[in-house]
Amino acid sequence: MSGYQHDENETGAIFIALRRMRAPLLLLIVVFAISISGMTLMPGVDPEGNTWRMDLFEAFYFVSYTASTIGYGELPYSYSPQQRLWVVISIALTVVSWTYVIGNLLSLLRDKHFREAVAQQRFGGQVSRLRENFILLIGFGETGRTLARMLDTDSRRMVVIDSDPAAIAQVQLEALRLDVPCHVADATDPHELIRAGLTSPYCTAVVAATDSDKANLAVTMAADLMVPDTPVVARVGTSEIADQMTDFGTPMVINPYDLFGDELTLALTKSAAAKLLDWLTTNAGSPPPADHRLPQRGQWLVVSDQHWGHSLANNLDRAGIPTELIELNELRRGESHRAYPLLPEHTTGLAGLVAATASDTENLSLLRAARRKNPDLFLVGFQNQVANHPLYQRLNMDFLLIPTEVVAREARARIGTPMMWQFVQEIADRPDDWSQTAFERLAAVDRNRRPRFWRVDLRAQLYPSLAHWLATDDAQLGDLLRDPQQRNTNLNAVVMLLIRDERNIVFPGDDTVLRDGDQLLLAGTTGARTSLQDVLAVPAAFNYTVQGQQTRLDRVFRTISGRS
Repeated sequence: MSGYQHDENETGAIFIALRRMRAPLLLLIVVFAISISGMTLMPGVDPEGNTWRMDLFEAFYFVSYTASTIGYGELPYSYSPQQRLWVVISIALTVVSWTYVIGNLLSLLRDKHFREAVAQQRFGGQVSRLRENFILLIGFGETGRTLARMLDTDSRRMVVIDSDPAAIAQVQLEALRLDVPCHVADATDPHELIRAGLTSPYCTAVVAATDSDKANLAVTMAADLMVPDTPVVARVGTSEIADQMTDFGTPMVINPYDLFGDELTLALTKSAAAKLLDWLTTNAGSPPPADHRLPQRGQWLVVSDQHWGHSLANNLDRAGIPTELIELNELRRGESHRAYPLLPEHTTGLAGLVAATASDTENLSLLRAARRKNPDLFLVGFQNQVANHPLYQRLNMDFLLIPTEVVAREARARIGTPMMWQFVQEIADRPDDWSQTAFERLAAVDRNRRPRFWRVDLRAQLYPSLAHWLATDDAQLGDLLRDPQQRNTNLNAVVMLLIRDERNIVFPGDDTVLRDGDQLLLAGTTGARTSLQDVLAVPAAFNYTVQGQQTRLDRVFRTISGRS
């Protein structure tokens, strides 16, 4: 759609108030009209003994302050007995009518539907006033909260809706730096999605992270039909719903259970690649993750009560890891779930154990019993609830999967910097020694901390000073990555990926010739990003840094914009 279409019920609160207050207001108007008319008809006597009557304005003024029981006295003259009698009648009528009006107003303010309409109208106004790009996050459960923290760290603005009032209340309790418009709404209702900004030109992505596959499917369908060009990331738990989602456009479907198998297999077969991937999905400035302990060669055991347990066992088998799948009910055989009489028999001679049931209690019991019987066993746990993380940490797990974090990291990688997702896909296809080299190269950029990532579109339309240079064979990548303060010094940045004509070039060399339209994914420090932006946008900085042309204007620019 070309523009943001507001919901037609955006004035619902006003109409509810008018309907509820119609009778009280009419009564107040009638009482005021009677009181004012009577005051204009009642004769009075001025100090000279002449008969006088109030005009409409004087009567309105008197009734107004008398009705509120304030009272400023008899103005402009002392009243006659007829006027005082009418004042008594007016006070009785107006005080009763005001009491009736105020009572109805307080009842209206306590009315659930009115308060919902006010909140709905306020939320719609907040979204319609947004004038910067935002991500529509649907669902603020554990996955949504984890993703929200990540996006807030990246300074990405969000709009949140959830059908659970407690979840929306949690938005206000989160220590997020940016203001987040949020509202209780049913994501399966297209009108609610429109109100939340789905059709806004500033909505850059939609994330369906609810616990309901059907709700996520409804969001995917609505987004494809109304805004087909907007990227959609959807969480899903079953392959059937995932197949239905792919019938609507090209959503990025994330199944944490499939990812469990993929990440575990990668960690067991390509430890350097798993370490690199884990580091890339953390926050900027994070230290490198510790090396994974590799298991001994031998048989693996997967204990699960979920349908995806078979898929997990098959993934390990295909990776050359012999695996046996045991259903949890088979392991119990009617005995106490804490004892697991068959577990010692199965752990003898095992290389690794995967506890992947739907209950953290079951998983922790299995892992604890296995660790006691075989201290060298490689333990893999599936954590269902984020609140139980301290318990899993006490077991000193070798590999732990938290579905909410997996989905959040995956969603962040796909919508945060789309080119990063393309780089991540390259990792799985490369040998492990390549991943180790890439890890060391990125770690050297910012003193062994995870650098910042950003994208640069080398288009002459955006940077006119580069137009002639990009048309020549002298436009080498290394010249662009010089420090604009001292061109003989390189920036603390490295180009991770160059995309040209839908072709990916990973870690291009400094002698790579650039062309108009190239897209670059860079990793570096904040200072390097600012310096590179100066080179691209300021002709004086470009002339000195890239072409070595130094003029007085160049020296002035370098003096003004000097950085350590």
